[in-house]
Amino acid sequence: GIDADVRFEGPGLTVAATRGRVLGTAIARTKATMPDLVIEHPLLIVEGEASGPTAEFLRFVETSPVAAWIDHATDGVQSAGNARLGLRLEMRPSQPEDRARVGGELQLVDNQLRVPGLPAFTRVNGRLAFSERELNGRDVAFEAYGGPGRLTLSRRDGTTRVSGTGIANLAAFRNDVSGLPLERVSGTADWRLDLTHRAGAASWSVDSNLRGASVDLPSPLRKSAAEAVAFRLERRPATGDAGRDTLIAQYGEGVRVVAERRTNGRDTTVERALVL
Repeated sequence: GIDADVRFEGPGLTVAATRGRVLGTAIARTKATMPDLVIEHPLLIVEGEASGPTAEFLRFVETSPVAAWIDHATDGVQSAGNARLGLRLEMRPSQPEDRARVGGELQLVDNQLRVPGLPAFTRVNGRLAFSERELNGRDVAFEAYGGPGRLTLSRRDGTTRVSGTGIANLAAFRNDVSGLPLERVSGTADWRLDLTHRAGAASWSVDSNLRGASVDLPSPLRKSAAEAVAFRLERRPATGDAGRDTLIAQYGEGVRVVAERRTNGRDTTVERALVL
């Protein structure tokens, strides 16, 4: 329920909520205004704040027109933790075919996020600014593969782009990536990520100089933690098949591994691997 004051002032209506709960989130300092009820298509303006589990905000997105506005980009995302939302919405209820104007900010507080096709993210903290047309996040902090990272993301015209940097524990990385011979790789390494997500498919690449990582393989693959060797890992989704992808690893200038994989969203199976 919601506790609110309702006022008619001239041709307008104002509903001011002091507290309440909607879809498991707590509402505070929220006001809905219709400045002129006399005109044919009155304008509704909603400004407010809410806080609660991030999963409830995602559920609202999935069951509202927002999902279509962002091409269902949050479908399949799982979360644990809380968030705070500041929102301004302008729409004409009598003209639902007209897209509403939305602006706001979502602050993630110590979240855990699981995005299909990506590693698990923990200790996620940051702010995401959004409108009905775009989404932007800068300097979002998180942990993945046993190390800290930061990323910047943007979404516009149906395409999400993410770039980030961080440090990975290669033992954690090895446990999460199937199809690559990483049993004799240990230590930590800096990384740089570039990701593009469109129409439900994510392609990404990770680059590192592997300084801090040890490779216990015969020469010329062997390297100490102090040495730097260029490494690139790239994921390419299969065209027309969301359950398949290709993973390509390039180590230095001489070793290239290509793995074709199948996934059901939980488990990944390598169907074919080539060392070139």
